[in-house]
Amino acid sequence: MAKVTKLHPSQDDSENSENGGDSKTIKAIAPREFDKLHKAVRTAEAGIASERGTIGGLISAAQEKHLHKGAYGIFRRLDKMDAYKRAELRFHLDLYIERAKWDSSDLFRGNEAAE
Repeated sequence: MAKVTKLHPSQDDSENSENGGDSKTIKAIAPREFDKLHKAVRTAEAGIASERGTIGGLISAAQEKHLHKGAYGIFRRLDKMDAYKRAELRFHLDLYIERAKWDSSDLFRGNEAAE
């Protein structure tokens, strides 16, 4: 059973008290339920860490094939979005780049994407 305590046990539970209702009863998760949750979360986190390592290895290997890690990171973020959110972000990004007046000349003249 969860432990129940009061912030100010000497006061009643009236919400119209001078302290703005700070004498409300507080309930906490039972220790058994907390331990069960925490164990499950830690197990899941270990799995996530392993998968992140796998993803990192795949990306590192692709860098040898000329993958731009930063560009791919941005692409992955965009790829997770629904089409509307992605279009909205790209609209604003293009607008900000235009307003920043970045050099838009062909800095990599003569280079082509691999096929």
